[in-house]
Amino acid sequence: MNNAAVANLLLALVWTAITGSFTPLNFAAGVVAGFVALTIVNNVPGLPGYSRRTWALLSLGGFFVLDVLRANWRVTRDIISGARLQPAILAIPTDARTDLEVTLLVTLVTVTPGSTVLEVGRDGTLLVHFTNLPPGGADVARREIREGIERRVLRAVR
Repeated sequence: MNNAAVANLLLALVWTAITGSFTPLNFAAGVVAGFVALTIVNNVPGLPGYSRRTWALLSLGGFFVLDVLRANWRVTRDIISGARLQPAILAIPTDARTDLEVTLLVTLVTVTPGSTVLEVGRDGTLLVHFTNLPPGGADVARREIREGIERRVLRAVR
């Protein structure tokens, strides 16, 4: 844990002491208030990376939730409409290199309905099975993973 994260937790504890309410919800409010204060002050060692990474993680989480909802909608629509499916297995090159980057990317792609990572190549290339290619075909499917989830994973982890 870096200095900024420790400072944020200490500010949250101070917040709970000042307000006199030691509840999880009030502590969470203290974490948010501490983060805002640290972002404004911006002179704590390690803070620029801390605030950037925090926003990147929040962006990744929000994007992933929307992506799962969107994928569920696609799968449901395909089933109900009786659409003719276009299953495919695609090789998708990635810029993920560390174990953490690759594991997080593979996990998020796999738990999204309609796609499953079958294999990870030594060069980081993912072999992904799609239940049904999106409109636009293979290029669109690759672009959705590269510019969607992968970009956000790398921003959050690096």
